[in-house]
Amino acid sequence: MARSLMQSIARERITGQNRTGAVMVRLLDGFGAGSLVPSPTPGSVWRVAAYLALYGPTARHRVAGELWPDATQERALGSLRSGVWRIQRELPGLIDARRALLSLTDRAAADVDEFVEVARAVLECDTYVPADGSLLLRHSELLPDWHDEWIVVERERLRQLRLDALDALAGRLLARGSFGLGLQNALAALGTDPLRESSCQRVIQAYLLQGNTVQARRHYEFHATRFRNELGVEPAPFRAALVNLPESARALAG
Repeated sequence: MARSLMQSIARERITGQNRTGAVMVRLLDGFGAGSLVPSPTPGSVWRVAAYLALYGPTARHRVAGELWPDATQERALGSLRSGVWRIQRELPGLIDARRALLSLTDRAAADVDEFVEVARAVLECDTYVPADGSLLLRHSELLPDWHDEWIVVERERLRQLRLDALDALAGRLLARGSFGLGLQNALAALGTDPLRESSCQRVIQAYLLQGNTVQARRHYEFHATRFRNELGVEPAPFRAALVNLPESARALAG
């Protein structure tokens, strides 16, 4: 399973790289399409491209309802037609409007797809380690300046996907003896969610496996204090076990 999954990802990468005239839709850390970087205004027609990049082929009435929720269906569909026409005029080859479902064309690709594929591969295959570890380490946020409800929901989903993948990858790397890389992944997760207990545990494990007992103790004490101050609760049981760090190191590493 591991080999077939990695081969599938590799084939998709090669296919995408060899596509001639490919148009990249950028959704991470801001919107862009090809060489265009449109302003993310609330009524921007480029939301159509962003929506299709996230959700794939979608019925017109569904896209119109999501992007213009306060308008009547007739008016929303009219706005959608106008938006698609404008996008096709400014960036031909991005949207396919010839079929019943709207979609990006075969020439178009979205940066978020690679992120999702790698994160899911980490979670679905317990031996997979991505060749490019920086993809998950980068704290990329989905369309940070856009506030549509459908974007907020998807942004949180991708955030949780990244955190779960970072945690899983950190544990995998630590088990393989790659303590430094495991620590970097655990710290990246903790930087995104400072109160994530599983990430805190991974960081402490990494320090202990590196032989940095003092740093592990500091990390434990800092986060134990933060939990008490921000949540009003005592550290979870695994943290209480860290009071005697040297004795706990073997159990945590296992």
